[in-house]
Amino acid sequence: MWDMIAEYLVLSWSRQFERKREWIGVVEKKKEFAGHFSGSYPCRVTFRTEQGRKRTLRMTAEDFEKYHIGQRYHKSPGNYLPDPKPGPSI
Repeated sequence: MWDMIAEYLVLSWSRQFERKREWIGVVEKKKEFAGHFSGSYPCRVTFRTEQGRKRTLRMTAEDFEKYHIGQRYHKSPGNYLPDPKPGPSI
């Protein structure tokens, strides 16, 4: 039970912090989790920003399908996820 509470608190804090950021990045990796620890957001997508930083975002399976490896996406402030309409590929 404590692990679920801790996960909720960390996820809430990280989502709030990530909403303020703006970046452009390319999808490097996608991963779906199954089982007990998958929770409400069982998917993760890792982006590499133009500044060379990695951003890993947790999301639902529905949102997970909108992002494709090798595609560039723009994340604007106020949104947790980047715009699902891809920009030009690299």
